[in-house]
Amino acid sequence: MFPDPARRPAQLLWLEGFLARTKPAACIREHIDRRALAMWIPPGADAVTSFAAEVRAGILGAPFALGWEGTVRALKGDAAAKRRLERVRWPAWYLDTLAVDPSAQGQGLGGELLRHGLARAGTDPVVLFTVKPSNVDFYRKFGFEVTEASMLVEGGPPAWTMRRR
Repeated sequence: MFPDPARRPAQLLWLEGFLARTKPAACIREHIDRRALAMWIPPGADAVTSFAAEVRAGILGAPFALGWEGTVRALKGDAAAKRRLERVRWPAWYLDTLAVDPSAQGQGLGGELLRHGLARAGTDPVVLFTVKPSNVDFYRKFGFEVTEASMLVEGGPPAWTMRRR
């Protein structure tokens, strides 16, 4: 999304803050020593962020933080992700974010957060969305199945919607 390595850290920091501000109040945030983060949206809370919520979260500042091209790419990706989420069978828990700092990957932190969230969900269905091919096998180990696989946007990365029953 952000091809300029010199600007990428600042762009990702802005995007992370923006995305955190758009989550519903019911969103459950968990982390392990700030090295791994999970954000869960429970059944009944809206997983698709409204435009009004995005405006309140600061979307109008995106061109200044991301540049015009970065903003266009981010908006296209956001619109595609929303369309994908609108095709999900609800109600379900939604794993909005599972992220592990690159220096801490391979230490089991993501799995620990995922197991904790799945225990909370119990027998309720859980849905997630990923654009990283290696994540598909990771999530399959936890009982997820691919329900949709296609390009996120034309010429963009592949994306998978996954569901655990």
